[in-house]
Amino acid sequence: MNCGALPLHHPADGPPPLPGEEFARAAATLAGLTGLLFGWTPDTFWAATPAELAALVDAAAGERPAPVDLAGLMEMFPDG
Repeated sequence: MNCGALPLHHPADGPPPLPGEEFARAAATLAGLTGLLFGWTPDTFWAATPAELAALVDAAAGERPAPVDLAGLMEMFPDG
């Protein structure tokens, strides 16, 4: 999901958007998609961090996080 790739404004499209309009449009689209795909309410969407949304999208796409190196972590943090 490439949320940052909004199309560039073309003069033939009329006046450029006002500051914040592109963000508002992108946020409304994402809020709607999270509702449809994940059952999120608007409150859940606005309370979520970008990292939480990204983790959910990655999980839905079947991407797996790197395995945890438990032995390495125990060596780095021997006090537990």
